[in-house]
Amino acid sequence: MELIFEIIITVIFDGLAELALNKNISKWIRYPIIAFLLLLIATVTIGLLVLGIFVMRESLAGGIILALLGAILTICSAYQIIKSFKKKKHHK
Repeated sequence: MELIFEIIITVIFDGLAELALNKNISKWIRYPIIAFLLLLIATVTIGLLVLGIFVMRESLAGGIILALLGAILTICSAYQIIKSFKKKKHHK
């Protein structure tokens, strides 16, 4: 069951990412898809950070690991988004 859920999510996420990058699709469709993907990424990464803080009450080491993972993913996501916007500016 878990594998099926992972496959479905991967197909949906990859499909939305491909739609967001396709220049032939209207901006009215692409921009909400991009916003949804950014919201999804932010929810997961910040959720890990918050979960790590709550887990610290029970297990300090586990909470620190989750919080660090969430912080690293948040920083990497933000870096990639900024990098892609700078790359688009230079191509214009």
